[in-house]
Formats: sequence, C-alpha cells, structure tokens
Amino acid sequence: MKIHLRQNEQVIKAADARYFNNSEVDGKLILTNQGLYFKCDDLLHNLDLPFAAISEAIPYKTKWFSNNGLAIIKSTGRAYKFSLKKRNGFCELLNSKI
Repeated sequence: MKIHLRQNEQVIKAADARYFNNSEVDGKLILTNQGLYFKCDDLLHNLDLPFAAISEAIPYKTKWFSNNGLAIIKSTGRAYKFSLKKRNGFCELLNSKI
C-alpha cells in the first residue's frame, strides 16, 4: 500500500485502523500536514480528505466498553467511522489542524 503525497506534504501520524462502511475494512489512517487519508488494499474504500473538507473529528464508543471509535465529519455532513487504538491523540491532532 503506497501513499502519494501532495507537494510539501508530510506525514504527522499514522495508525492501523478499521473503516466501517457497510462492511469492515482494515487499513491505515494517515494524518498529514494537509489532510487525512485512509489507505487499504481495497481501492473502493481509500479516502483522501483535505482539511477544508473536514468539519470535525468526534470520539465515540464502538461497543459498551471500547473507547476506540473516531468519526470524521465532512463539511457536507457525511460521517466516516473508524476504530483505532489511542484514538484520543489522533482526534486531538486532527481537530487542531482543521
């Protein structure tokens, strides 16, 4: 799995994540200084979200006791839901960039 960065783009943080979109897809959630990517082997589920397209990142529980959910809300209102370890740090970094 390879990521193509924009000009002057640098990776800030990356984590293994599971994307929930009618099915569960494993991949990498990658935060850069210009946006957010989700990369996986299934090209249909890859995401490229520049900061201008994201309105907020919200932590949530995926199960009763699992504090590992992260919802990315686009400016259009569409939500992308992920589960990842140490989501709070990822969420704080992302919210500080948007």
